[in-house]
Amino acid sequence: MYLRNWQQKIIDDFPSIISKYRRFILKAPTGAGKTILASEIVEQFYKGKKIVVLCHRLVLLEQLEKALGEKHNVRKLSVSDTGAAFQNYDILLSTHMRAKDVLVDAVPKADLIIVDEAHRVSPNGRGYKRIIDDFNQFGKEDARFMGLTASPERRTGDQRDQLNLAFDAIIDCANIENLIEEGILVRPIYRPHFVHDLDLSSLDISSGDFPVAKLSPAIVKSSMIDHALVCYAEEREKVLPRPISAWFCPDISVAEATLKRIRLLDIEATIVTAKTPINERMKLLELHESGKIEAMVSVGVLAEGWDNPQCNIIVHLRPTLSKVLWGQSVGRGLRSAPGKEKCIIIDVSSNWSTFGPVEKLQWSLWSHRRSYIQFMNRFNWIGQQQDGEDKGDIYLLCENQTKNKMRCSHMYKKIENTDDTCPICGSYAAINIYKKQKLDSSLNELELHRLFFGRVQ
Repeated sequence: MYLRNWQQKIIDDFPSIISKYRRFILKAPTGAGKTILASEIVEQFYKGKKIVVLCHRLVLLEQLEKALGEKHNVRKLSVSDTGAAFQNYDILLSTHMRAKDVLVDAVPKADLIIVDEAHRVSPNGRGYKRIIDDFNQFGKEDARFMGLTASPERRTGDQRDQLNLAFDAIIDCANIENLIEEGILVRPIYRPHFVHDLDLSSLDISSGDFPVAKLSPAIVKSSMIDHALVCYAEEREKVLPRPISAWFCPDISVAEATLKRIRLLDIEATIVTAKTPINERMKLLELHESGKIEAMVSVGVLAEGWDNPQCNIIVHLRPTLSKVLWGQSVGRGLRSAPGKEKCIIIDVSSNWSTFGPVEKLQWSLWSHRRSYIQFMNRFNWIGQQQDGEDKGDIYLLCENQTKNKMRCSHMYKKIENTDDTCPICGSYAAINIYKKQKLDSSLNELELHRLFFGRVQ
């Protein structure tokens, strides 16, 4: 099998990795080829041995079954399966909640346990906790517990639910910037806009993220969807060979409002959700990949386990305190394809200014209890780029009123030795965010409203 440079390096290093760690995560970006790597690891180091492969969604199970079944004797566990594990097969595929008795029997026999989308491993959850405990107590001494993910971090501050309770190390296999240089991924081009009339400061975030029940009505009431449509109408003319887009929404109410506005532009669009029957979902995704459906509006399904290399525009309508969600969803647009030169990221949810470009994200197996609080500052990343008024990168916010009577609100980096012209609307009407309000832990969107938009409305 032909392996990419980073895959071959991990294969070469694998004996050393398993000599140091019993439980570890292989981290590589979406689209890098983690499934191919896992298949090659099985082929070279575990052929004929007992292997358990776990994931949390049926669609992922089907993808893994197809990839591993070409060379290995694979059995996809069904809910009703009983009896002993590994009877006439070597690789057991399952979600962590299927046929528990068979999994209980399989874990102590396994030579390797692979967990796809390993950031989903919940050490305190009913399914994975039992598997982790069984592996720690009853697993073979030379068995290994290996995770695969692009974003090895939990979306929670719960100290009982951190990845360091399941894994001992992150093996950084490849990064987005190197894969762009090799032509494996395409470069993301960000178009971030600050939506001034979306106030999230009063929402209860004790769960670790904005509550969807309160977030969605605020989005529909605000100008966020209008901003997204204005941006999309302009950017869809700039991609080749044709625009194919994925829109990320927090719930069905935002998705339906978005779909209605998209269709007003005479664009073929539809919605896919976790409740969409699997066969119908697959047909819609095939139409999307072919370009017959240009815009796929998603609620909770496209951020993981979805591969459409033709997708060249991502539209983010989901403000979040989770850099995992931000990184996973943007990563879906970076796969390369013939004629595809870039992926445009339209962010009207302030996630870019909060977390930064996905190619710069840093990950950790552990987060402190209230680590998500820093992301209530929706200019968290921008603030980190500037050290004092005259040092570091300077970011500007355009206050120009456009022809449609909306504020441009584009956030962009000031280029040294050039004027401050907004690259979107061409206006000079921009403010230096840092100078208006030093970006520290007390800054939130409401304060910027008072400083900026309050005086121009």
